[in-house]
Amino acid sequence: MERVAGLNRKLHRFCLGKTGEAEAARDLSQEILLKAFRFQDRYSPELPFLPWFWTLARNVARDWNRRWGDLKREDFPEQEEWEHLGVEEASADLRLDARSQRARLVRALRALSRPQRKVAWLFYVRDLTYAEIAERLGMTLGAVKCLAQRARAGLRQAWEAEGELAFAPT
Repeated sequence: MERVAGLNRKLHRFCLGKTGEAEAARDLSQEILLKAFRFQDRYSPELPFLPWFWTLARNVARDWNRRWGDLKREDFPEQEEWEHLGVEEASADLRLDARSQRARLVRALRALSRPQRKVAWLFYVRDLTYAEIAERLGMTLGAVKCLAQRARAGLRQAWEAEGELAFAPT
């Protein structure tokens, strides 16, 4: 797969255009390169390489967006998502503090990659188990646990960067 080596920059730009995030673009690039390596036996040397490669890249990107692209709809909570936390019945001071904490949480979530954010959202807000998340996203349980661990570390780091650690995801 020496032919792919010269395509790294173009591939990264392609993936960045599909994902809108640098880290997600790196993840997608790796996934495309892995698929190209896995399916290299399906490439016919009599045919031009680039059309085969970019078709594969588009298909992998399309699959990636099916898995992760709907995150924008679930990206951050609507008002009703927070009602179960008892914020609306609280005093004005507590509601103000809750809004401040929510804003910090949203900033911390935005610091995560799209896959990490989705797993964290499904686990902490939607209250799904790792097995349910794996089934919903079409991933292995190990991959979901790895993303969850990275999400916790990223949330903790983002939260600590803003000051005192009043909330620590566990």
